Amino acid sequence: MKPEENVAPQTEGEEQKEDEVTPKEKPQRAPISISGKQIKQLLIGTEMMKAKKGRKLFPRVFYITSDLVRIIWNSKTKSVAKAQIPLSQIDDVLPGRQTQSFGLYLGTDDEDLCFSIIYRDGGRQNALDLIASTPEEADVWVKGLLALTGSGVPESTSEVRSRWLRALFDEADVNGDGTLDLKEIIRMMKRLNVGISQKILKKKFKDADSDGNAILDFDEFCGLFRELSDYPEIRKLFNLHATAENGSYMTVDDFLDFVLHEQSMEGATVEYCQSIIEKYEPSEYGKNNLLLSLDGFGQYMSSDDTDIFKRSHHQVYQDMTQPLAHYFIASSHNTYLLEDQLSGPSSIDAYIRALKRGCRCVELDCWDGDDNEPIIYHGHTLTSKILFKDVIAAIKEYAFVATPYPLILSIENHCSVAQQHVMADYMSDILGNLLYKEPRNESLGDLPSPEELKYKILVKAKKLPKELEEKDDDDGEVSDEDEGADIDELEVQKVKQESAAPTDGTEPDGVPPEEPRSSPSQQLEVRTVITEKRKRSTRRGRANTVVAKPQTKRKLSSKLSKCVNYVQSVSFKGFEEAVNIPFYHMSSFGESSAFKHSENSSHSFIEYNKKHISRIYPSGRRMDSSNYEPVDMWNCGCQIVALNYQTPGKPMDWSIGKFLQNGNSGYILKPEIMREDFAHFNHKDRDCTPGISPKLITIRIIGGQQLPKPEGGSGDGEIIDPYVAIQFAGIPNDRADFKTKVINDNGFNPVWNETFTHLFTFPELCLIRFKVMDYDMLSQDDFIGQFTLPFTSIETGYRHIKLRTKEWEPIEGANIFVEVTIDDWVGPPPRTKEKLRLSKVKKSRQYPPIKPVSFPALDPLFRNSGPTLHTAINLKEDFKFALLVFKESCGKSSQTKIQDCIEALSSKAHAARVQLKITTHNTSKGVKVYQVEVAGETTTTPQTGVSGALLRIMANFDRLNAVILNLLNMAELNASELEDAYKQTLSQKDDFYASLSQPGVQPRRALQSKTIYSGNVRTFRNESQELRAALEDAKKVLQLISEAAVKCGIPIVDPPPPQTTTNQDEGKRDDQITEPDTKQEEQKDEPKEEPKEEPEEEPKEDAKEEGSDL
Repeated sequence: MKPEENVAPQTEGEEQKEDEVTPKEKPQRAPISISGKQIKQLLIGTEMMKAKKGRKLFPRVFYITSDLVRIIWNSKTKSVAKAQIPLSQIDDVLPGRQTQSFGLYLGTDDEDLCFSIIYRDGGRQNALDLIASTPEEADVWVKGLLALTGSGVPESTSEVRSRWLRALFDEADVNGDGTLDLKEIIRMMKRLNVGISQKILKKKFKDADSDGNAILDFDEFCGLFRELSDYPEIRKLFNLHATAENGSYMTVDDFLDFVLHEQSMEGATVEYCQSIIEKYEPSEYGKNNLLLSLDGFGQYMSSDDTDIFKRSHHQVYQDMTQPLAHYFIASSHNTYLLEDQLSGPSSIDAYIRALKRGCRCVELDCWDGDDNEPIIYHGHTLTSKILFKDVIAAIKEYAFVATPYPLILSIENHCSVAQQHVMADYMSDILGNLLYKEPRNESLGDLPSPEELKYKILVKAKKLPKELEEKDDDDGEVSDEDEGADIDELEVQKVKQESAAPTDGTEPDGVPPEEPRSSPSQQLEVRTVITEKRKRSTRRGRANTVVAKPQTKRKLSSKLSKCVNYVQSVSFKGFEEAVNIPFYHMSSFGESSAFKHSENSSHSFIEYNKKHISRIYPSGRRMDSSNYEPVDMWNCGCQIVALNYQTPGKPMDWSIGKFLQNGNSGYILKPEIMREDFAHFNHKDRDCTPGISPKLITIRIIGGQQLPKPEGGSGDGEIIDPYVAIQFAGIPNDRADFKTKVINDNGFNPVWNETFTHLFTFPELCLIRFKVMDYDMLSQDDFIGQFTLPFTSIETGYRHIKLRTKEWEPIEGANIFVEVTIDDWVGPPPRTKEKLRLSKVKKSRQYPPIKPVSFPALDPLFRNSGPTLHTAINLKEDFKFALLVFKESCGKSSQTKIQDCIEALSSKAHAARVQLKITTHNTSKGVKVYQVEVAGETTTTPQTGVSGALLRIMANFDRLNAVILNLLNMAELNASELEDAYKQTLSQKDDFYASLSQPGVQPRRALQSKTIYSGNVRTFRNESQELRAALEDAKKVLQLISEAAVKCGIPIVDPPPPQTTTNQDEGKRDDQITEPDTKQEEQKDEPKEEPKEEPEEEPKEDAKEEGSDL
């Protein structure tokens, strides 16, 4: 199939797409230079003709934006977002009439006036054919675009910035004398959306004017611009880490220290740091000596290497061998529509856009058409019609452009048997081997995996019984369920007959020669009639429906039935029947019934979705094709949460942001608790879910850069007043909204420097949306840009968030600069002014409850495992808390590496002129723990210069090692006991579930017992895993302490031979290094019951030293 055949039928005028060309590699040329005068001409703009097939010409003014990132033209019918091409998407600029489309245009013979811009639009190349007024103008545009797009030669970030600054300078230089005075600078700042006061700007101008002649040349202008645009935070970070040549450069080791400690890049290597310096350092001196200057560091900090979205999540990283029901699937509703579902146009382009975006389930609303040709449109409305065969052809071409994983065609079948035969033939003939028609294997027990179905297309539709399907020419009856028929078709049809203008050759259900668009008055009349009908229906007590349609039967073709295998559509019979439903049966739910199930039967909905696929679709009453909030549906485990892709807004932001992860494959593995057959989860519960580790996120919104004016605003309009809104979505416990203050009159480089903290109890289901708005005191705030991503895909450290439009197009240069930290939650939340004793922390510690289930084989096991579980949690949490307290006493954050804390300890000792030593203590596990001391007996008293702060750090170091010693001694035993409890509990699952099915057991009680059982099982498994992980972390901490001590020159000595000693030698720090309580064996001899107090002793109340308080 040729690319041209996939383009949807076009309307007249400029709404036509630019002509598509055959994709080819971007040519490599020698770099092309361009003068400032030529750039200025491109910025001012030129009137040229857009050439179309058939001698059509459209006069338009074309110009390059001031930031040199896109070409824009004025349009009478297209929005600003549509009448532009980002320069980054331009592959080539061809002089003359070299494209096929230009060859069809015969309006001019002058080759010197013609040129074509070849650019990418998703997965294909298009051509924009232009005719200039003079050969000189055409030459300027050809050379200028080739220069600005790099001529096939990749540019570094510094080169792009230099080119942009030159363009700004030339544009502001009105008189062309090669310099800028203060007035020209002020005008340029207003154009750039900067509301800096003239007083400050005048001072900055004077500082940049090195020769004092009241004008700036280009180099001085670059210095002024750097002073205005660079973040102070970036300079501060650079000064903190740069050590070479009096702090002028970062060495490779300096940069490695930065990415490890500030950016939390585990596994960063020296080779990686060298590659970054070679990539971003602008000076030859720095590149040759592997040194990174402030300019190079600034380029790195604004590059894709510091994007907030995890780079590893741009690839498929999840297990793709699970059953289909275990994945969230990117899904579209009414895929064929470009606008609303009453009178909007249908287009093949809508399918192409959805598939390019990674959508894996598209809808085909099929009806009988003329000449035995099935059509697709929103039935009984004024939407236009497209041919079924054209849609299938486009699907074949674009099904696997974005992702290789299976595509589902959701068929809403309203066709006669004859045209169903045609549909089946088209799918088989056009799709060929892509169509998965293998007979299903009903003995599998689970759906096949995305990996098994790679590059396959599945059909979701009704299916005949096997005995009828085997008869090739026979057909049967199935229930007719019109998923989108909430609109009264008779009312809409009546409006069409009364108000539609007569057209020749149009049949009621046929395809006219040229489908007319409804007029605004027709659209208004349709909406008015339906709205009035709804009001009368509501008053009669039928508020939730327009017309109640009885379920009917429809004939189904055996040919079409054979195209259906693993996604067979059936009507929903209720959750109580789910255990008897075959795994290959799936049901669709309208949003009202789906949200009702979510609210009233959340647990049952989640259980149903572990084995069966659910499809959720918007209500037919959403005539404007608006969307519902999809988050609750994902929380219930629904796989196919279908949205109107043509309607931008927050619901689509949640969806696109969620499916960015896992390589934008369209498939996301559901959390483990939503897949395990024994696990019971209810997203409405207010308590923390057993086995899920809460995460504490801290986001500091530092500032923004190059924030544009709202779409449609004029370049010389008012300067925006931006603020940032942060929205958290997930289970009800995790939802929250935050907002920064408003920065008046500054869209160029606003600085907020505000910090927000939020606790996520179920991180895997959480999404975060960053939205920048323009504050308006008198009307609704204007949208500037947004970016949405999953919590699990966030990179920590200093990051840039590159903003997108409502349609998710990138806004060139616009970003917000943030600092992100993510911590395991160690309760209680930190307090800034009050110190907490360890005993108080333990009293507030939350232990997951191990409750009885009234089953004799399990209750004793649960009861006896309680003390072991508490001990395991204390071992793990004591280690985390002791590590946190040690870091804080060193003046460090929770994200700081332990090596930095040892360096801080060494620095404080050096400042106090005290020599430290670290004594080792061997353990039974063959691992050494440590104790820090002041070398020499006469320097252990405060009179010799040892400050209270240093003593406090030493005490917390000793306590950390005592806690690690306790962990080393007890972790293996406790983890093994928990693993045994987990295995024994699982072995009793079938007998336990059978007991709940006995007569007389109330369903509510059975559900409660299953939920408790699930929580106990997950607690045993997860706590044993986390305890082993804590043990490995503790061993790693000891290793890093040893390495850091050697690096800092702190001697590590073995202890003296055993001898009789008293506690007097330990002085005031004796109580601080005592090991935590280890009376596990005593607890096991006591009666097995839930402990009411924490298993550890209270610290001695007479301990007066500062070090005894945490």
